[in-house]
Amino acid sequence: MKLRLPAIALFIGLTIATVPMRSLATVEVATQANDDLITELIVERLPGRSSLSAMSLIENEFDLDASVESKIFDRLEVIQLDQPITRAEADSLVQQLVDTGKVESAEINEKRYAVTAPNDPEYVNQWYLKDFATTDKGIGIESAWSHTTGSPSIVVAVIDTGYTVHPDLPTPLPGYDFFDNDADATDPGDAGCDQLNPSWHGTKVAGIIGAKTNNGIGVAGINQQSQIQHIRILGPCGGDTSDEIKAIRWAAGLPVHGISLNPTPARVLNLSLGGGGNCSELEQSAINDAVAAGAIVVVAAGNGGSDNVGDDLDLPQNAFSPANCNNVITVAATTSTGARASYTNFGSIVDIAAPGSNIRTTTVGGYTSVSGTSFATPIVSGIISLMLSVKPGLDYYGVLTLLRKDNVANSFPSSPSSQCSNDISATYYCGLGILDANHAVHTAFLIALEVFEPLQPTRVADTRSNIGNVGTNKIGNGASGGTPLTFKITGIGNIPTTGVSAVSLNITAVNTQVGDEGGYLKVYPCASGQPDVSNLNFVSNQTIANAVIVPVDTNGNICIYVYGQAHILIDTNGWFANSVNFTTITPTRVADTRSNIGNVGTNKIGDGASGGTPLTFKITGTGNIPTTGVSAVSLNITAVNTQVGNVGGYLKVYPCASGQPDISNLNFVSNQTIANAVIVPVDTNGNICIYVYGKAHILIDANGWFAT
Repeated sequence: MKLRLPAIALFIGLTIATVPMRSLATVEVATQANDDLITELIVERLPGRSSLSAMSLIENEFDLDASVESKIFDRLEVIQLDQPITRAEADSLVQQLVDTGKVESAEINEKRYAVTAPNDPEYVNQWYLKDFATTDKGIGIESAWSHTTGSPSIVVAVIDTGYTVHPDLPTPLPGYDFFDNDADATDPGDAGCDQLNPSWHGTKVAGIIGAKTNNGIGVAGINQQSQIQHIRILGPCGGDTSDEIKAIRWAAGLPVHGISLNPTPARVLNLSLGGGGNCSELEQSAINDAVAAGAIVVVAAGNGGSDNVGDDLDLPQNAFSPANCNNVITVAATTSTGARASYTNFGSIVDIAAPGSNIRTTTVGGYTSVSGTSFATPIVSGIISLMLSVKPGLDYYGVLTLLRKDNVANSFPSSPSSQCSNDISATYYCGLGILDANHAVHTAFLIALEVFEPLQPTRVADTRSNIGNVGTNKIGNGASGGTPLTFKITGIGNIPTTGVSAVSLNITAVNTQVGDEGGYLKVYPCASGQPDVSNLNFVSNQTIANAVIVPVDTNGNICIYVYGQAHILIDTNGWFANSVNFTTITPTRVADTRSNIGNVGTNKIGDGASGGTPLTFKITGTGNIPTTGVSAVSLNITAVNTQVGNVGGYLKVYPCASGQPDISNLNFVSNQTIANAVIVPVDTNGNICIYVYGKAHILIDANGWFAT
């Protein structure tokens, strides 16, 4: 079979250091399957086309035999494939079928299941899985299962004490024991220090996430299909942060010295553990690298001090890590009434809450009830793994964006006794609310992330008055250029501190000074280095502005380099979320009519006052823009060497197949160099057109693209 998708791994080096021990975030209370392979598609034929058209396309281009399994009505048919393919392959096949233009539409023939309670006898005691609307404030898992019961392609890493064999737990994937430095991740049943008996902590966490369901014994897990991987870092007296760092990296498929790469990297990392102190630099670096590799790290908020009474994590003396690290999802615990569990920590670093008291799960020799943020955390991990099962392309930022959407988290009870609020200024802040499995999975199933969040325009930097702490000097240094301005753009002007891939700005150059050759400025993510293209051109004593869409680097910074001298004003008007829908690229020149870059010719386009023939340009497949799967592109369009009559000139940028719009994107006068940012859809052939009224040479710089 020809259709296969490549795998990409990210390798980033890290020095490992040993820092203080970790402890369990636990309070004890004594005491297959769908394989996610696709065999059928639903295809809507084009008018006048026979069934053979779609089947021949599949057979000839994808090396799959196909037949009509049944007709739904008119041109809508179910196409049976001769052999199963993975969901990723099916998604690619469906997209390519549509992109050919030979079918009206195509989609996977998804499975649907009855929404019924499982037959596990302990399920009646798992109050936390029930619907929030009932007496007990649970997560509503049965409705979530109507969307998915999980996917074998999603791996959940339990970074904990290791695992034990249990009849109600699936066989885990091969893991690793960093505590004893071997490949055996089983839990030896350590007892010691203040632990009189083995905790079997990892076994309990694993049962909450993935205990076998509908097998007639024991409890039901949240995710019925995804695979669990145990990574041991905790022994009888806790564990070291150095082992935590190794485990996070190895779980995410990143290199650790002396150990083979994890062949089955995890998408969700569950850390039901923590210890006093701030997040260390190397701990944060490991988390950042894991998130960059596509992992979502879920951690416990912790259970207070030795008194097991929850603490305010906003107070320096109560620092608790990795809960206070960046780029993690920190979980607080609630009771069956929806109130704050007395033991759970709280504060502004908490992201979400989940049930954590009297949680029924697996242990050695049977089942037990447990309480603690240790057990609220795997509930969130399990729900996130279901979200990834329906939208594998979600990353940490995408998940965090979805958690913030309406109804994905249920509100805390309003009574004062609940001691939980989603008002970050309240004494007891417990996150956005109690995570609802059904709404979270349903939202992930339905939505394409709103990739652009508009903002009220806000001035965030001005070198004339040191707004934004950028100094009060012009930047640049005559004709030679100068040191770029580095500016932290995330966390200001209502732009979030995390989850931002690019920002939409208005950049203004004022009080300009430059020689006869003119000046310019470049706006770019600092870490990528200066691009070869500019965003704004100016002459002396000019005030000129341009809209700019610029990626931010991993530190949230942008840089501005000025050739010549100018004071710079930066105004924010929106930001793009990190998501599968919008991909930023280093600004790249993809067309220039002066030098025939992009095969657009070397003539000015337009023809005096009457206008001329539009320039047709194939935008997909250029400048790191893919050839397929692109709905729109983010460009900077510059008009240079302009010629026009007294009425002025303009240009329009549009998808060729739609015809010219009634509005322009850029206006100019003679002998001007002027640019503007443009977001333009591409037509089905991947083309855009540019119509010029007047005459001008055109430069096209690409800086991002939107997925279909």
